[in-house]
Amino acid sequence: MRDLKRSVYEPVKGKRVNEDDKRYVDNVYSSIDSGVRNLLMLIRGRDKNFEEADRLMEANLENAASSARLVANLQSAVPRFLVTGGGAGGTIVLRWILQIQIPDEVMYSGAVVAAALIYGLWQWKMAPRMVQNAQNERVKNAYRRGQYYEHFIVRCRYALSTLLTDILDIYYRIYREEYDSKYQDLAAREEVAKRIMAETGATHLTCSKLDDCFSKGRITADKWSTCQSNIGTQLCVHHKDP
Repeated sequence: MRDLKRSVYEPVKGKRVNEDDKRYVDNVYSSIDSGVRNLLMLIRGRDKNFEEADRLMEANLENAASSARLVANLQSAVPRFLVTGGGAGGTIVLRWILQIQIPDEVMYSGAVVAAALIYGLWQWKMAPRMVQNAQNERVKNAYRRGQYYEHFIVRCRYALSTLLTDILDIYYRIYREEYDSKYQDLAAREEVAKRIMAETGATHLTCSKLDDCFSKGRITADKWSTCQSNIGTQLCVHHKDP
């Protein structure tokens, strides 16, 4: 802001300046300074929301990892139990329950097969599910961050539109005429704000079906980049849903 003020005032320093023009510049500078402070507050609020979303994701991932470690420990303990001393004890109990004599070789072979089945079931079902849960949690975090960012974009557009309104009001109060009649329409001022945001790259172009698909659990990690970028959505079966 200091550089802006210097660039405005220094070229006319020591020269005769129209009093209305000077009043206009002074008031506009104050209005812009206030607008910049508002935008900085919005940026800090956005960053805080991002941090909260990341902390929530990390906590959920840690909880999922703890559960995965517990299940993995149980999975590895059961086969060891079956093929070692615990398994031998189990054969005695099983013989007593069934009241039949089962050869040791058969019992130990059964224990080995059971251990292999448990390990195979873990690798086939549980391990991929743990990975998928972690991926889904990261998608949820990206979606939460996207919601915060969308809210940030809307509030920034409003702040810029309000700033433009203030500047136009200053112009009218000093010069007793409208700067441009088209800006009397609120939609025109909002369009200027949107254009400014677009030129700075502050846009959020997600698929129009993102919220609906997320609420219905359709979005997976491999689809997220398409949903978030809105690129390739014409190939999505849900994109044309009413």
